[in-house]
Amino acid sequence: MDYEKTGYLTEDFKYFYIKDRSDRVFDHHYHDFYKIILFVKGDVTYNVEGKSYELRPWDFILVGKNEIHRPIVNPDVEYERLVVYLSDSFLRKKVSDEFNLYDCFAKCSEAHINVVRFSTQETLRLQEMLKNAMDTHESNIFGANALSDLYLTEFLIKLNDIIINNGINYNGKVEYNEKVVSVTEYINSHLGEDLSVEKISGLFFLSRYHLMRLFKEYTGYTIHQYITEKRLIYVRHLTDEGMKVKDASVKAGFSDYAMYLRARKKHGLKE
Repeated sequence: MDYEKTGYLTEDFKYFYIKDRSDRVFDHHYHDFYKIILFVKGDVTYNVEGKSYELRPWDFILVGKNEIHRPIVNPDVEYERLVVYLSDSFLRKKVSDEFNLYDCFAKCSEAHINVVRFSTQETLRLQEMLKNAMDTHESNIFGANALSDLYLTEFLIKLNDIIINNGINYNGKVEYNEKVVSVTEYINSHLGEDLSVEKISGLFFLSRYHLMRLFKEYTGYTIHQYITEKRLIYVRHLTDEGMKVKDASVKAGFSDYAMYLRARKKHGLKE
């Protein structure tokens, strides 16, 4: 199984309002941008980096750049959500000396939580602000794009304010394995090093086969697939910053440039 980069963002942000019911099975995938989903209704479990969250109406899902994720949707129930794609450059805008708009994602990453729940009053206010930004963007009023930018910034400031000052709150059902979460964290922090199954299993005091079974059970993919995907993502990040691709491939953990090219080909990536 290969994990695909899906969706494209060539502007600061993009909105979607989606309400559907289908038999579609979503594959694990990732984006090179950030995503916020306001879950309105449905029967959905959302998996992000090995953790599965059972959603309830008005949950906010924050998916970071390059985080592997997928929704698991009951096709018999209508799935309704508001979705915002956000570019890295837009989120990194400094709002004040204290924070920028990206901080809410950073806090979620630090807490290893991707779904947040707020009080009824906070949820209604955030919902109103997000809908106002989306409606303005779709309108024909003078300066709609600029106003939508302002309203979206206002929404993100409020979201950051709640998360930074009140902390991350998710008291719903979440399924994960602590060892598996620790392994994914280790992999993402040591991509340039030896990440053989033998080494990882020894570090976490698990047998090789037990680790492989657990990882597949909780994430849906093998350790090797996960490591290769993350290394390919890291190469792209390094080359975007100006590093030569051959140097980036070695820094990301591929033994040589030829191995990197083979991995690209296997994952269906073009030169």
